[in-house]
Amino acid sequence: MKKTTHTRNPQDSIYIYRIATLMALNLLTATAGGLGMLWMRQEISASADNIRQTQLAIADTERRLQYVNVQIAEATSPEVLKRRIAELALDLRLPASGQTVQMGELPAIVVNSPAEVETQTPALRSFELALLKGGAASGK
Repeated sequence: MKKTTHTRNPQDSIYIYRIATLMALNLLTATAGGLGMLWMRQEISASADNIRQTQLAIADTERRLQYVNVQIAEATSPEVLKRRIAELALDLRLPASGQTVQMGELPAIVVNSPAEVETQTPALRSFELALLKGGAASGK
């Protein structure tokens, strides 16, 4: 019996290495894709939780705002104001005819620069200051 020696063709081993490399790269790509999908789902879930918390905070703020608006409406109703005037014994009356000032429209002022404001409106500014000090409204 003759011993036959089988020699491998070098091309066959190159193909085997190429196929093994391609399979390893496919496995690596699939693993990276799977981990990416898991990360993305986790981020979506975290975003949904944040949105839910924000919606709850907005709803709570709207409830508190509605409560404050009701409190303001109740406090400024004419009946409550009349009762408070009586409780505090304030002697409030309608103003006399000399205590009120009837005004037409204020003139429109076109402001182009700060220097023009100083030169154009001294009377208007002094009138505004008089109103702020209570000169015209308080009958002084």
